[in-house]
Amino acid sequence: MKKLILMMAVVAGFGMTACNNATENKNDAAADSVKEQAQQTASDMKENAAAASDTIKSAANAMEDSTKAAAKAVEKAGEEKAKEMKDQKK
Repeated sequence: MKKLILMMAVVAGFGMTACNNATENKNDAAADSVKEQAQQTASDMKENAAAASDTIKSAANAMEDSTKAAAKAVEKAGEEKAKEMKDQKK
């Protein structure tokens, strides 16, 4: 009787250990999956940030160019007006 109970306890112990390992393996696989997704998301965010930075730089350069062109136009108009006023005084 003692041998039978001992054998059942050993078999139950193996069964519990095997079930626990399966759970750990599933948890490891899930953790690896989450880690891979996080790494991919971080990589995507880095690429998107670089693209956004390039877009902002392009917009800033375009704005600077248009500001310079507007300043030149205002300066030219001012010079023309000054010349016109000078001509009227003559």
